[in-house]
Amino acid sequence: MSIPLFCGIDAGGTSTRALVASPDGRVRGTGRGPGGNPNHYGWPQTGAAMLEAMTAACAEAGARVADLTGVFSGVASVITADDRAALLATALGWSLSSTCAIGIDHDIRIALEGGLSGRPGIALVAGTGSSCYGRNAAGKTWQAGGWDQLLDDLGSGYDLAQKGMVAASRDADGRGAPTRLKALFFEALAVGNVADFAAKIHRPKKERHEIAAFAPRVFEAAAQGDAVAHSILASGADALADMAAAVAARLFPDGKTEIIFSGGLLEHNEAYALRVATAIRERLPKARISPREASPVMGALALAAKTGGHDFIRIPS
Repeated sequence: MSIPLFCGIDAGGTSTRALVASPDGRVRGTGRGPGGNPNHYGWPQTGAAMLEAMTAACAEAGARVADLTGVFSGVASVITADDRAALLATALGWSLSSTCAIGIDHDIRIALEGGLSGRPGIALVAGTGSSCYGRNAAGKTWQAGGWDQLLDDLGSGYDLAQKGMVAASRDADGRGAPTRLKALFFEALAVGNVADFAAKIHRPKKERHEIAAFAPRVFEAAAQGDAVAHSILASGADALADMAAAVAARLFPDGKTEIIFSGGLLEHNEAYALRVATAIRERLPKARISPREASPVMGALALAAKTGGHDFIRIPS
């Protein structure tokens, strides 16, 4: 190819997406791959998912991986220098040109870059997992949450669904309050009692993204007036608002900042997004919740261009 090409990659817990574009901002190719969270799939599979998506995007653009000038990958659960080094070592085996600039960071960074078109602010993410990340005008950054389900993931699809399953189980065996969640979860798994329910969850043990896929049952129960489901959603919204408040306290002590929402739960569930927005305004009345301007993968694309030393004209997702 005679023009520079850049590739942005968004590797999340459920799927991986890649875009290839030229410096004028024209997207020339898109590609997809499976989930790319190293905590759940390991480094080799995460690297393979990223390469699959990138190769597909290059093919659609009529290019080869070796033609790329810059690549930037935002990857779920990449939180340490060792994580970045491990993925960089994987990327060096992708047949990239020796002059191709490579950048790797966590997926919340690309959410912020795309969501606010590079401006300072805070990105709050809730999808399969949850996390929050911000950057101020001085370039200082801070992250709250995003430490995966054994330590965190509060307010996420996984968290809501898991709490819903707990409530259903407790109702079924006589320890908890009656809840519509029992009938909804039992129906979803085609079981009639708690023993069979437990067996379906554990044999084979469902993966994190499979558990998160049951979150709509909690929203359904809440829409039917179920008090237990309402309590789960309220707790999740408060947890997400606490993340935003923690990041703001570190980076924007006066409370004046822009916040964008990212991730399936906040982008596609208006009622939950409203709960979260209300909880944030209680903690940060001076903050402005702004509409997302571009997708995380567009943010990765912009960072790929910056990594490659080129100006990049952002276009809407």
